[in-house]
Amino acid sequence: MTQKELEQYRALPGEIEQIEKRIRNLEKGIVHESVKGSSIHFPYTEHRIHIQGINAKEISRLKVKLMRRKYRLITQLNEIEAFIDSIEDSLIRQAITLYYIEGKSWQATAVKMGYSSESIPRMMVNRYFEKLCALCEKSIV
Repeated sequence: MTQKELEQYRALPGEIEQIEKRIRNLEKGIVHESVKGSSIHFPYTEHRIHIQGINAKEISRLKVKLMRRKYRLITQLNEIEAFIDSIEDSLIRQAITLYYIEGKSWQATAVKMGYSSESIPRMMVNRYFEKLCALCEKSIV
């Protein structure tokens, strides 16, 4: 897990909500079309006929696409929450939760945690990720 991935956490529910809204709008969608036709009696005059209905095939295709994206976003949310739950250090877990999940500033995070400077929780988190990154690089090699 990276800090960039954590930064996405607050945006994910909004994107899921947008997808759900698009699906609802698709289900309400009516297609308007016009076709050419002619009278069945002489002089067989050509005229336009306006029709309307739903494009079930297109709606179904888009719903599947949107549902797949929604599933990926929910999976991403769950992975972030599982990552945070796996952090053993309570202070790091608190700082990450306050800043990345609750959206507090580093200053507000520091105050909530009882620190006098915003740099303390920020540096704790940065060092945690530097260590985590170093461990990942060692395991790859």
